[in-house]
Amino acid sequence: MGTLSVLPSSAPMTSAAGPVITAALPRGLVFLEIPSAGVAAVEPDALPPGLSSAAIDELCAIALNVREALTAWAARHDPTPGGPAVTINTDLLRRTLEQIENHPETWCQADYRCGSGMCFAGWTCQLAGGTWAADSEAPLGECLIAEPDEEETFTHDDLLLISAHTRARRLLGLDEQQADELFYGRNTPADLRRMVTELCGEES
Repeated sequence: MGTLSVLPSSAPMTSAAGPVITAALPRGLVFLEIPSAGVAAVEPDALPPGLSSAAIDELCAIALNVREALTAWAARHDPTPGGPAVTINTDLLRRTLEQIENHPETWCQADYRCGSGMCFAGWTCQLAGGTWAADSEAPLGECLIAEPDEEETFTHDDLLLISAHTRARRLLGLDEQQADELFYGRNTPADLRRMVTELCGEES
C-alpha cells in the first residue's frame, strides 16, 4: 500500500513511485499513490511538521474519501477483478482446443463435466492436472479440490472446493468477460477456434 506524502511544490511528478492524485497545499504538493496492489493508506506521520492536528485530520478525511472512490473505480476497471492483471496462458488455450478438435467425442460444451465429456473449461482443468471433487454425475461433479491459496472457493463436508469455471478462468489468465464468452454453452468448435486464435494474438 502507498502512503499520503508531501513533496516540495517544485518536485516533478516523476518523484512519485506511481500514479498519483494531487492537491495543492501552501507547503507542497500532496499526492495519493495508487500502486497496483491497491489504493493508498494514509500515514499522517509522513506529513511535515507544522500542520495543526485539525488540518491533518481534515486532510486524512479527504484522502480516505478519495481512497474509497478510487477503490470503487479500480474494481470497475480492473481487467481481472480481485487481483492484478495476469498473462493469458496461450499454451494451455491451444492444448485445450487441440484436445477438443482431436477428440470431439469427449467434448460437451453445454456441461463443465458430464458422462459424455467436458466443455472447454472442464478440459482446461483436466489438462492442468486438477483433481475433481466427485464423479461426473454427482452433485459436485463440476467442482475441483481447491488449492489452499486459491480465491473464490467454498467448503462442503470439510472439503475446500472451487468451480471448474473459476479454476479454468484463473489457469487461462482470462477476465470475466473473456471466460464467459469462451465457456458459453452454445459455442461451436469453429467459435472456440476463432476465440482461441484471437486470445493468442494470432491471425485467423
